[in-house]
Amino acid sequence: MPPEAALRPDLFRPIAACRSGAVSLWLAMAIPLFLVAGGVALNVGEAMLARQRVQLAADLAAQAGAISYGRDVDAQRAAGVAADVAELNGAASASRSWNAATKTMTAGQATVTLSAGVTDASRTAVSVTVAKPVDLAFASLMGALSRNVSATGVAEAWNLPSGGGSGSGTCVLALHPSAAGAIKADNMGRIDNAGCDIFANSTAAGTGVNAAIYLNSGTLRGKTISTPGKACLSNSGSNTVSPTIPNNSCISPGAAARSDPYGALALPSPSQPAGCSVNATYGACCIPPVTGTVGSYNSAQTNVVNASYTAWQATSRSFNPGNGGVFCGNTTIGGNGATDSFAPGIYYVINGNLTFTNSNIISANGVSFVLLGRNGGNPGAISWTNYSNTMALTAPASGPTAGIVFWQGCKADGTAPTNTMAGGSTLTMGGAFYAKCGALSMTNNIQMNAASGATFRVVASTIYVAGSAGINAAASAPAATAANVALVR
Repeated sequence: MPPEAALRPDLFRPIAACRSGAVSLWLAMAIPLFLVAGGVALNVGEAMLARQRVQLAADLAAQAGAISYGRDVDAQRAAGVAADVAELNGAASASRSWNAATKTMTAGQATVTLSAGVTDASRTAVSVTVAKPVDLAFASLMGALSRNVSATGVAEAWNLPSGGGSGSGTCVLALHPSAAGAIKADNMGRIDNAGCDIFANSTAAGTGVNAAIYLNSGTLRGKTISTPGKACLSNSGSNTVSPTIPNNSCISPGAAARSDPYGALALPSPSQPAGCSVNATYGACCIPPVTGTVGSYNSAQTNVVNASYTAWQATSRSFNPGNGGVFCGNTTIGGNGATDSFAPGIYYVINGNLTFTNSNIISANGVSFVLLGRNGGNPGAISWTNYSNTMALTAPASGPTAGIVFWQGCKADGTAPTNTMAGGSTLTMGGAFYAKCGALSMTNNIQMNAASGATFRVVASTIYVAGSAGINAAASAPAATAANVALVR
């Protein structure tokens, strides 16, 4: 190279220009790759965060469902609690459906299933799957707006409370499996027990009066209102319902039927005094269950049938089953101005109705009235036609009728006559009205209310409340138990 060439930098400018062009080309090609890589990293981070959130929602929901099941041993209620918690943690809500056979609830983006335990088949597993679409910022630029992210949480419950599934939280229960209007409140009729459940076992799925539960110009208020069938409201502006059901519409809870809380109890039967003369029709001696003389009857008589213990003047009367006495046939108790006292014990009515008409009961603590059929006869009905006064009745705390004030037995065909309660009196109840095979019809202002702090349930084949009659029932909270809950998956 000539010496002067070393002093001419322009000779190297094409080379520098070539290098600059190569760098620019490289950058032009690399920047999109960097953007794609950054976008992919962003999407992966978003997806991982979304997956964690969905997993947390599923885990919390499964644990909540297991806790509920461990307390109540109620599969549908536990599934509902789990769905509630899933929705509180981001799962979109929608109308819910319950499959009692598979114990599965579908609720929008959450699916809840109860089954045998995963770690131990003797346990109960609550499985919650949450599946929801997640928007991915960079993917949307590429035409993919979102992707589905799903997660499943499983929790188990064990050491469950004994007697679970007996409907212990249900205080108004209609047992008929298919009747339309199994529970019906009409014309200002009222079933008002916010602290416990209203439930009809009927599968009736018609609309209006053909639904299992129907409300027309009245009140239904419970902790829950549910049925395997439908619950419907008329379009009346006088309807009051809680939990809310829109007027002139129906819901289909699809709940599993609840078991009879007294179904395991055997209907008791009276024992007769030794040596008494048994009436073949009634299978009993038919001695009046009275103290001393009541009207024309006394505790030494036998074969007293279809008696009327009524008086139309100021009379004080005392009843006591301690002599082995029973009411045989149709029995009426009451009368203007009379007062009636019932000593503790079981009062049996055999092959007949029990009617209270204008009776003023001043004492009835620890008592049960049991209607049964004997020797081919059938149990009668309970009828109440008082028009004033407030009367307190409490059931025995122990024995074969513990917790039951009125108990109507069943005919051989599984039916029983309708029980009617009417008039303006108020019965303050500490115990159940139990008519598993017979209907209960309440009209004309009569009220049956739970005594303060007491359990009062109405359990009947069907329940009809109208004409400003009302039920205000209550069920004691289930006792605390040592149920265990753990998240297992």
